[in-house]
Amino acid sequence: RVEVFAATKPLGRSEAANQLLDMARSEFALFLDDDDWLLPDHIERLVQAHRSHPEVVAAYAGVECLRQKGQTLERVKLFDEPISRAQMQLRNGLPIHSTLLRLEVVQRAPTVRFNTALLYFEDWDFWLQLMDRGDFVRVPGVSAAYLISDSEGSGHEVSSARRREMLEIFGHFRLARW
Repeated sequence: RVEVFAATKPLGRSEAANQLLDMARSEFALFLDDDDWLLPDHIERLVQAHRSHPEVVAAYAGVECLRQKGQTLERVKLFDEPISRAQMQLRNGLPIHSTLLRLEVVQRAPTVRFNTALLYFEDWDFWLQLMDRGDFVRVPGVSAAYLISDSEGSGHEVSSARRREMLEIFGHFRLARW
C-alpha cells in the first residue's frame, strides 16, 4: 500500500523526514532519496535480518556509490563493511537508504528525530541517536545504489563553505550529547 502525504508548505529534508516518522504506521521504515535506488531484494533482506535479530533497532546492507560519467555510471565508493558506534562517531558509514529501522524504537519517548538545524549530516546525526537506543545488524552484500553529485544536495561537494559550516554545527550537537 502506498500513501502520499502532501505537505502544506515546502519542507527541508529534516522536516520532511520528521513528518514522515510521525505519520508512519508500520513496523519498519526506510528513507529513499529521489536520486537513489534499491535493488529488488533490499527490503526483503533487511526485514529477514530484523526477524532473525528481534533485539536490534536497525538492519543495514551495502550500498554502491555511483557518479555519472557521460552515459555510464562509475563506482566511486562502496559501503559494505561492518560499522561500530566508535567508527560512526568519526564518519558516517550508512547511506540513508542502507538502513531499515524499527519504527517503535524511534517513536518511543523521547523520540529520535532529524535535526532541522542541519542541511547536511542530518542522517548521520539521526543514526547516532538511534545507535544510542540499541544495536544495528549488518546484512553483507550490496542491494542499493547511491548517486553522488558534486553539485546537488548530497553533501559530497569537493569544497563547500556550507558543508564545513554544517560539519561544525553537527560537531557541536554531538559534543553536547556526549
